[in-house]
Amino acid sequence: MSVIVLPAFAQPMWLIGLPVIAALAWYRYRSRHVHVVTTVLPEHQNPKPTARIWALWFTQVIQFLTAACMVVALAGPLGSPESAKRREAGIDLMMCMDVSLSMLSQDFDPDRMEVSKLLAADFIRQRPEGDRIGLVVFSGEAITMCPLTFDKPAVAALVENLEAGMLADRTGIGVGLALATTRLQNSRSPSKVVVLLTDGVNNVHSIEPEVATEMAQQLGSRVYTIGVGSEGMALSPFAQRGDGSFVFEMQPVEIDETSLMNIADKTGGRYFRAKNINDLKAVYAEIDRLEKELRPLPANRRLASVFKPWLLAAALLLMLDLLLRWFFIKLYDFD
Repeated sequence: MSVIVLPAFAQPMWLIGLPVIAALAWYRYRSRHVHVVTTVLPEHQNPKPTARIWALWFTQVIQFLTAACMVVALAGPLGSPESAKRREAGIDLMMCMDVSLSMLSQDFDPDRMEVSKLLAADFIRQRPEGDRIGLVVFSGEAITMCPLTFDKPAVAALVENLEAGMLADRTGIGVGLALATTRLQNSRSPSKVVVLLTDGVNNVHSIEPEVATEMAQQLGSRVYTIGVGSEGMALSPFAQRGDGSFVFEMQPVEIDETSLMNIADKTGGRYFRAKNINDLKAVYAEIDRLEKELRPLPANRRLASVFKPWLLAAALLLMLDLLLRWFFIKLYDFD
């Protein structure tokens, strides 16, 4: 047994106008002959239909149809429940990347910085259309390279152009996280995320990681932390020559895993350790998967308003009415 689903309207009271318009149209139809003959061609007793008479009658039909379309548009027609689909919920996501000189360490090929940039840019480009993404970089200080935006190719291009050592050197994990979190404070998205990548130990104490973590908690931001670097020793920049090139030597790999785990645990995120390029690929793939859960639209948004087609139809009918009146009635008027 089939079920008839009646259309839904936001303001159904306006639909009272439809039977009124129908009644007026019926009355005009019944009296159309007298109206046309006495007002248009009073000198004719038995006039023959002309293009002008048909145009007058047709313009009346158009006027009633225009009025009906306007009434339906005012009633606010809504899409049927069957057409309401689940969609990927757009999130607001801040990339927070370490650009300290240690990111030039060559335990990744060619180094940690180049690999991190490449995979982060790929991650950004493949995020859903509804996501907004921004970029914060940090080392001894933190700056916003790009606020939240839907322009993912632009953010990816900025990531690809990052350089280790572009800021005062040190590692301010708390400073970077605090700035990224601040960039999310005005977000209205139900899902706010920070992806923080670093290869070192926090040694900037203007904002401690614990304080930045509390900020993220208060704003409801979920933080995924990534520690980049192999275990043991890595060929890392030790000194800089006068020409700007670096002297490399084997140094111990030190990552503040305790702080990174604490940040992730307290904010509902996860900590990942990437010891090589394949690990880092897997990390971004997992974050991408975790942040692509399908969520239903809120109930009050499932039935989207579809009044625009009715309004457009009314406008087109009105234009047709004006054209008919001008070309058929004005140009072919009788003396």
